[in-house]
Amino acid sequence: MVCARTGEGRARAKARGVKLGRKPKLTPHQKREALERRARGDETLAEIGPQLQCERLDDLKAHGAMEENHGGQGRSLGRASP
Repeated sequence: MVCARTGEGRARAKARGVKLGRKPKLTPHQKREALERRARGDETLAEIGPQLQCERLDDLKAHGAMEENHGGQGRSLGRASP
């Protein structure tokens, strides 16, 4: 009964246009900046995160943003090799 009522409430909220879930840690501009800096290969996500006031940038890894940025070539997220 609780699950049914919760589901109904979520459906009504969605119908009203309410966005559900966590808010993104980074703005689109910050995300783009982090990806560009990482693509240059001189910084890791662990180094970029604190500079953007974000402790961890796991959301970039979790959503496959790094692979998309590199054309799906499966490059490592660690420091670029020489």
